[in-house]
Amino acid sequence: MSNCACLPRLGLVACLLLTAGCGNDPDLLAFGARELPGTVDADYLTARPFSVSPDASMLVFATPLVPEQHDGEVLEFDRGRLESFRILDLETGSKTAFPTLPPTHSEMLERYGLLHEAPCWNADSHTLLFRTRSRSYLKLGPLHADPTWSLVREAPAGLDPECGKRSAPFIGSRAVGRFRVERPDGKALRVRHAESSQVLFEVRPEGANTQVTVSDARLSPGGDRLAIVYSRGLGSFTGKAHAAVVSTRADDAPARPLGSGVLIVDWLDQRRLVGYARPDGRREYALFTWMLD
Repeated sequence: MSNCACLPRLGLVACLLLTAGCGNDPDLLAFGARELPGTVDADYLTARPFSVSPDASMLVFATPLVPEQHDGEVLEFDRGRLESFRILDLETGSKTAFPTLPPTHSEMLERYGLLHEAPCWNADSHTLLFRTRSRSYLKLGPLHADPTWSLVREAPAGLDPECGKRSAPFIGSRAVGRFRVERPDGKALRVRHAESSQVLFEVRPEGANTQVTVSDARLSPGGDRLAIVYSRGLGSFTGKAHAAVVSTRADDAPARPLGSGVLIVDWLDQRRLVGYARPDGRREYALFTWMLD
């Protein structure tokens, strides 16, 4: 019997907070996750499989490449990746493919290459920027009119320099806004309020030879909630990923689980999250959303 089963009156959130020994969190669907239609088999890319527009009205994700595109020349591989992206309207659910890169731009793509990751959004939510291997950008926009492709040699003002990049694993302790993510003895996970000693969330390893790996922690737009992704394992051998939201809000529980099978999660706005995840019993990953309140 698990520690959680021994504490029925505390509830799941309190069990996660107090015992942190629950290795079998319920599936993400048990916590209200809803699959975004048309996103089954969304490509993992470089561990950043989607990108949300600043106004939270759209996101971009990639569909899988066909084997011929994987086995072809580099130029065809890059071109195939551009053709695989879809813009998903989060209000209507409609999906739109990118316009084909004109033949006159093939030399530009061949010369500068492409980093296979979700693109960056310009602050206007009407322009996409794809990082290249030469620190320049392939630009597509404006999306609300007739978008065209062009090359931008420098990042536009205000563009997040970390956009599209994969987050490094948490090795030691790290401050994320008003939260402090700690790795006691390099094996466990503890999240505190950065300005007090209050422990908001804790996960302990199961067994003497396991550890808790933290792969990502994302601060909400309001700064008072932290979405965190973690898994148990040893070295590079990690088990099923889990996600939770930790909060400093007075009207929130200190921690709220998002379920198991969640590899990546990010914020749409202060109340909604989107993640790359897989429900129990299914091979295919997709994009899911959660509503917190």
